[in-house]
Amino acid sequence: MNEEHRIGKVSRAAMDHEAFARLNRPSNWIGYARAMHRAATLLQANMDSEMRRFRDAFHADLAKDGSGAFVATGESITEPWLVRHGRDYGPLLLTCGFAIEAALKAIRIQRDAACVANGKSKLGHDQAQLANDAEILLLPAEMVLCLLLTDFVEFAGRYPSAVNERKSHNSISIGDDFFLEFRKFFARLEQIYQGGVRQDL
Repeated sequence: MNEEHRIGKVSRAAMDHEAFARLNRPSNWIGYARAMHRAATLLQANMDSEMRRFRDAFHADLAKDGSGAFVATGESITEPWLVRHGRDYGPLLLTCGFAIEAALKAIRIQRDAACVANGKSKLGHDQAQLANDAEILLLPAEMVLCLLLTDFVEFAGRYPSAVNERKSHNSISIGDDFFLEFRKFFARLEQIYQGGVRQDL
């Protein structure tokens, strides 16, 4: 299917195994991982700014009543506001998930090019499995990160619900150290990619 429009061009055609393998070079995957990491950093900075604005509005709405207690007097803090901004974290964590997944795939392909041979990739979204297949031993915090980000890549960062009840969540929460652990893990994956280190724990 080849279509050209004013906003861009879409070209799709079957490619040979060699061309497919070229597109799936580890350098392409790590480059994409780095782009996703930069995007996640920008999104996080924007979210941090929004949360600071939220906290400022919260404190501005506090006033002392006759008893000396602080009470909220304004309309800045509402459930719809919290729900809307909570949902904004989905695309951010989806981007974080894409960054880690692409870095893991770069290392996996670097170590075994056959996993994208014969015109087909056998790589899925399960980040813990990708790490295992690439012979990367995960730290406990990295395992938790992989499990969480796999959910965001598969559905929680894309859709309001999973494909079935069993996989759906009532709620998802992240700790204050999430982004610190994300940055540390990404840096370690880059180190593994650059040096070919298998076990550097």
